[in-house]
This record gives sequence, structure tokens and C-alpha cells, in this order.
Amino acid sequence: MDCLYAPSLGTDTRIVDLSDDELRHARALRLRDHEQVMISNGVGLCAICHVEVPEHRNLQLVVDSLLPNHGELHRTTRLAIGTLDNKERMEWLVEKATELGVSEICFIRSRFASARDLGHQRLMAKALAALKQCRRSVLPSIGEYQSVELFLADHRADMIVLADPEGSSQIELGASVSILVGPEGGFDDAERAAIRAVEGAQVVGLAPARLRAETAAIAALAFCASR
Repeated sequence: MDCLYAPSLGTDTRIVDLSDDELRHARALRLRDHEQVMISNGVGLCAICHVEVPEHRNLQLVVDSLLPNHGELHRTTRLAIGTLDNKERMEWLVEKATELGVSEICFIRSRFASARDLGHQRLMAKALAALKQCRRSVLPSIGEYQSVELFLADHRADMIVLADPEGSSQIELGASVSILVGPEGGFDDAERAAIRAVEGAQVVGLAPARLRAETAAIAALAFCASR
């Protein structure tokens, strides 16, 4: 079943309004009269709809049933990572992180990762495409740059998980998790110490070898999603 995005979808919606972009997507799918399609509003609600094609009018999507929190993990997962030099790898990371159920993606300024223009609109487009592909009900947010210190001060999860080759794979996860992954040069000693000093911080080892930053992020998200 194909999935479309309609932020206007609510619990009392009968006929779904599509944006021009999503209407073009629907036409490209060549949806037929009475065919079913899924709609996601990106904030926790999906719906199963059927297509109606009135004569001489655009197709309409009529809500048949609602699916709250469809496709979501049982825990909230926030990913914070230093920027990568390659934009295509950053876009790939956003896409795969969305598929793995991430709730929020933050980019970290650190000693080895400076703020840079990543193209927020394009990253959100990648996240949206992934949401529709895997039929999630929540579109992850992509936040502004933060320093490590500010991220830790704004820490809202039950626990912080630091991806590190020296960590253990035997940890218990809380209902909400913040995953920190260093940039390509890693976190420096002071940054690592600050993260470890946060109450509830855990250090998780993901593989016997040192991983690239985007690989470590995906492995950490998969680790959290499987527990």
C-alpha cells in the first residue's frame, strides 16, 4: 500500500486535503477508484483511505480508519551527531535514520565538527521520502546546530547512549534515549568526559572495529530499535 503525506489529517478528518506536490505524487501512482492508500500527518497519526475519482474533478481520499502512532518504536530516540564532510552521506544518514525510527536528529558542533550549511530543506525532503517509504506516522525533526555542552544541558531523555568502541553491548535502555555519535574525528577527551559525566549516560560498543560516523549512527539506532 502506498503512503502519502498530509499534515492536515486529524482525528475528525473525512476528506484528506493534499498539497500540490502530494497530489502530483498521487497521480504518478495512478491510483484507481476505490483503491486504498495510507496517509501520514507526520505528527503521530496515519489513516487508511480509499480513492474516489469524481467526474471532471481531482481525486479525493476518503478516510476509512485511523492508525494512531503507526510504525513507531516503543521508545523515543534522539540522534545527535557531528557533521560529515560529504553531504550525500549526511542525506543518506537522515534517510536511514528515519527508516529506523529516529524521532529527532541534531547536529553537533565540537572540536572536530564545525557548523556548516547542510541544506535543511533537502534533508527534510529526504526524511519525508523515507517516512512515506516505511509508512511511519511521525516525521523526525531536524534541529539546528548545538554545541556538545548545550545538547547535554538540554538533555530530555531518560538516558544518553554514547557510541564508542570501548563501550559494552550489555546495557538496559530507557523509554527515551539520546544517542551521541562523534564526527569523523570523534569527540575529544574533554567532550567524552562531559558526556560520560551526565547522569544516566551509558557507553555502548557497536562493533569490534572502529566505525565511520554514519555507520556508527545507524548501528546505534538499530541497537536501540531491537531492544
